[in-house]
Formats: sequence, structure tokens, C-alpha cells
Amino acid sequence: MKKTLTANINGTVFHIEEDAYDTLQRYLANIRAQFAGTEGRDEIMSDIEARIAELFNERLDGRSQVVTLADVEHVATIMGQPEDFADGEPAAGPDSAPEERGAPAKRTYKRFFRDPEDKWVGGVLGGLGAYIGMDPLWLRVAMIILVLASVGVLIPIYILLWILVPMADNAPDRLQMRGEPVTVENIKRVVEEGAERVKDGSTRMANEAKDIGKDWKRDAAQRKSQA
Repeated sequence: MKKTLTANINGTVFHIEEDAYDTLQRYLANIRAQFAGTEGRDEIMSDIEARIAELFNERLDGRSQVVTLADVEHVATIMGQPEDFADGEPAAGPDSAPEERGAPAKRTYKRFFRDPEDKWVGGVLGGLGAYIGMDPLWLRVAMIILVLASVGVLIPIYILLWILVPMADNAPDRLQMRGEPVTVENIKRVVEEGAERVKDGSTRMANEAKDIGKDWKRDAAQRKSQA
């Protein structure tokens, strides 16, 4: 008989054996320590916990009500060990990911999401392009041509997909949309890429605003000199 605890992981409540709970706590604490000083650490940890909760649900699948130590070790194997990405590069060793130890890699399945980072209207075609491996630009061109050719049925289909297909709101969703393994290292990379895009966008907007200000001052000075 083992003592069980209740753990809330990303909003989902799990019953978890005490030794499994302690192991999970150490695992998450080690990951958080590896990301000390990393920009977006809280977002990374939130996405990691979301993926862990998803894996626990898949692992239990109604067959069990309690998370065991074996379940936690299984999840850690999929997600990767903290020391594997301590210096930004996967480490070789007994705790490396399965594919690095010569074991078969877990197959990754793509999921259809709307892409918030590549969208014109709703992100449906951006997500579809990622799902089928096609540049969304060509899908948009085809959509425009078919709409102009009065194939009006496409518009209701697009609106229906916009309603039914979820948005890739976090790093695990974006990785699954691309068919990439949802590991701690990949989650970190996706979050950092998103932060870099936001930073670049803010810098570009600031530069554009600065240029507009300069143009306005120059035009104002020219009008004043002509007056």
C-alpha cells in the first residue's frame, strides 16, 4: 500500500503516489534551475507542465486513476533530462533521450492547429500549410483564385474550420502543429523564438515611429520656411 497525494498540474488534478510526486517535484525543480536567468522562463515552465499533464492523461487513459513512479519516469524520458540541455546541446550519457541511446524514437504525430504566427484571417491556411508541409502562400493564392472563380462553398468551409480548429496557443501546440517532438529543449527553443520575434517587431515599430517623427519635423520645418 502506497500513500497518494493530490497534485494540480496545469489546471488538471491528478492523484499521484508519494514517491512519484517527489520525483516529479525534483524533475521540475531541476528544469527550472537550468533556466535560471532565461528570458521567458515562466512561460517555458507553464508549457512544460501543460505537456506533462497531457502525457499523464494519455498514459492513464482511463485504465488507472493514480500516477505512479513509472509514469513519471516515462514522461521524463519523453521530455528529456535537464542535464541534456544544460549547455544548449544534448548530452550523451545514460540519461540521454531514447534516440541518442540507440533506442527507437517515439513517433511524433502532427496535429491540425490554426497558426497565430502566420495568419491573414484566422490562421487556418497557415496551420494547414504546416500540417501538410506546404507554403501557406500557395494555399492563399489558390483560395483567392477559387473565391474569384465563384466557388463560394469555400468561404463557409473556411469559417467552419476557423470555429472548430483550435489555435496553437502555446509551445507544445506549435511543435505538434509542425510535427516536432514536444521535449523540454524544443519548448525552450519555440518560446525563445517567439520572444525574439516580439522583440524584433517592437524594435521595427519603434524605428518606424522614429522615422515618421523625423519626416513630420522635416515637413513642418519646410512649411515654416516657405511661409
